[in-house]
Amino acid sequence: MKTFLFISLTVIIVPATFSENAAGQLPASKATEKQCEFSEIYRAEGWRIPGRLGAVPKSKRLQLETSPGGIVPGVFVTDMKANSISTLLLPKCSQEIPGRLDMPAVTVRVLKMQKVDFNGKVFAFVVDYEPQFMENGVPHGTLGFVQVVFLDVDGSGRFTVMRYNLPLRKTFLFSPDIPEWVKRASE
Repeated sequence: MKTFLFISLTVIIVPATFSENAAGQLPASKATEKQCEFSEIYRAEGWRIPGRLGAVPKSKRLQLETSPGGIVPGVFVTDMKANSISTLLLPKCSQEIPGRLDMPAVTVRVLKMQKVDFNGKVFAFVVDYEPQFMENGVPHGTLGFVQVVFLDVDGSGRFTVMRYNLPLRKTFLFSPDIPEWVKRASE
């Protein structure tokens, strides 16, 4: 009886497991298809950096030191004082329409702002923002956090590339991408 039961289960399970059209399975192309993914957003006219206007240095310029990499030659960071509430365009993948990129304007408060230069040539701002919700015209913190990196990739003075929501090991200040124009200008 046990042998008969084992053989019966084998005959029933094997065809269902190896059949290409088995119920409940999706074709491989549908299961692995990505709906929306991006790592940076380019804007030719440059991004408006919430908090930059009126920001002033709050500490002296320090050479960038990463952990565990050590000092990054020629790269300096200046902490900026920027206590402001502003609006940030924050691209995100649409939840309603696959493949669509939404650009909502989010009210944010600057938590921390850093100016990054390579031998005196500013090429990036790294800003930590806290999204706010408005109630009766008054902003309230959400305890959320988003770090945004704005880059001047061509030396035009416009910060045309925005990156955010990077994994910790790829955070900009752990491994800064120094544009070629900055390296050439510093030689």
